[in-house]
Amino acid sequence: MSKITQILNDAIIARHDFFNNSHAENTNSYRIFHGVNDGFQGLTIDRYGSSILIQTFREPLIKEELDEIKEIITKNTTLFATDEEISFVYNNRTIHKEKDLNFVNTISEKALEKKIFKEMNLNYVYQARHRGQDPFLFLDMRAGRRFIIKNSKDLSFLNLFSYTNASGICAMQGGSKEVLNIDFAESSLEIGEENAKLNNFIQPNYKAIKSDVFFALRQLTGTPFKGRNGIHKKEKIIFKEKTFDLVFLDPPAWSKSPYGTIDLVRDYQSIFKLSLLATSKGGRIIAVNNVGKVNLNEWLEILKRCASKIGRNISNIEVITPEEDFPSKDKNYPLKIAVCDV
Repeated sequence: MSKITQILNDAIIARHDFFNNSHAENTNSYRIFHGVNDGFQGLTIDRYGSSILIQTFREPLIKEELDEIKEIITKNTTLFATDEEISFVYNNRTIHKEKDLNFVNTISEKALEKKIFKEMNLNYVYQARHRGQDPFLFLDMRAGRRFIIKNSKDLSFLNLFSYTNASGICAMQGGSKEVLNIDFAESSLEIGEENAKLNNFIQPNYKAIKSDVFFALRQLTGTPFKGRNGIHKKEKIIFKEKTFDLVFLDPPAWSKSPYGTIDLVRDYQSIFKLSLLATSKGGRIIAVNNVGKVNLNEWLEILKRCASKIGRNISNIEVITPEEDFPSKDKNYPLKIAVCDV
C-alpha cells in the first residue's frame, strides 16, 4: 500500500462519524483531506456535492498519485451517501510551472459545469473552475455560518466583503429581519444572487449591493472622508446612516482601493473600527482573520484596544474554531473567528 493510499484511508476513517452527522443535517460538502494535518503537506481534497476538488499548494501530484486518490474516493461513495456519479477536478495552485501536467487537463466538460450542493439544508452554486481561484464557498467557515443561523433571529444583519453572500443566506435561514450584503466584485454578487434564488430568499428584506466596503461603511456610520479620500465627498449617497444588530466582517488578507487599504497582518484596526461603528450597541460583530501567521491572542488584544479607543467596550469574545473536517494538531487554526459582544 502506497503512502497516499494509507493516509487518505486513515483520514476517511477518522471522519466517519463526521460524514454521517453531516449527511443527517443535509450537508454534502466538506473537507475529506486536510494537508499536513492529515499527512500530506499542501494537498487538500474537498467534496462539493457530486464534485471532488483536489488541490495542491506546493508540489504537484504525479499521475499515479492522482489516480490513487480517484480510486479511493470512488470506492467510498457509499460512505459519502451518494448514488450520483462523482466527478473529479484537480487544480495545481503552485507557482511552479511543470513541463508535463497534461494529465491534469483531461477533465470532462461535465465536471466543469455549474452544480448545486448542500450545507446545513441550504443550496449553493459550485463550479470547479471559474475566473477566480477560490471556490464559491469556503468550507472552513462553516462553523461561522452555523453560528449565524443560530443567532440571527429577528436581527438586522450586515455582511461585509460578502463574496457569494453565503453568510447573508444563513442569516435569512436563521430568521433575520433584514440582510444587507456588500462586496465590490460583481461576479461574486452574481453567484450570490443565484444562491439566494436557490433558497427562495429574493425578498424585500434581503439586499446585495456592489460597493467598496470602506465607502459603504463611511456612509453607514456618517464618518467623513478625509485626506486624499476627501475627493470622494461628492459621491452619490447610497447608504443612509444605520447600525446593525449583527455584523459579519471577513476581509481579504490585503487589498487597496481609493477609500482605504486592507492589511490583516499590520492594520486590522482600520477596517474593524468602521465595522464596529456600524454595529448597534448591545449587538455583536463577528470578526474574521484568515492569515495563518497572525497570532490569535495578539489579534484579540488588537480588537479590544481598537474598540476602547473609539469608546466601545467589548464585554465578551467567543472564539469559534473550524469544524472537525479541518483538524489542527497544534490548535493554531489559520482561520480565526471572534464573536465580539459590544
